[in-house]
Amino acid sequence: MKPFFDNEERRKLLFSVVKSWIGTPFIAHGRIKGAGADCVNSNAEIYLECGLYERYDFPNYTIDGGNHAATSKIIEWLDASEHFENLADVSSFQTGDMICFRIGESEKPAWHCGIFVSGKNFVHCVKRYGVQLSHIEDPSFANRIAIYRPIQKEVV
Repeated sequence: MKPFFDNEERRKLLFSVVKSWIGTPFIAHGRIKGAGADCVNSNAEIYLECGLYERYDFPNYTIDGGNHAATSKIIEWLDASEHFENLADVSSFQTGDMICFRIGESEKPAWHCGIFVSGKNFVHCVKRYGVQLSHIEDPSFANRIAIYRPIQKEVV
């Protein structure tokens, strides 16, 4: 399977779309650029704008799911999606990869996600701060659980 962001044109589009989302405030379950979003929906909308898929239906979730859920809705959705491939190596990033995190206690499921942009930076949406770029080596994000690579659907 071929990565979706395997060419310069798509990577430039991703950078442009990510830049347009920076500063969008955090709003639980929001998905509107400039008005409000959460980590799940900001990532999904960025991918949508880049053409990875035409629409998405994310299951119902709670913003604090990592505090009480036994499983991760993010991981379940990505595992079931035809648009993503689960990578075994959680340290190998490529532009456009979705990164799933545990923040806090290590036995909790992944409940936060972001998109790797380039260098050591990824974009994500955080309570109180909104959509922002962060550094992958920040200790807050050391508990990476999974990396999912967006893939191109094969045309038959």
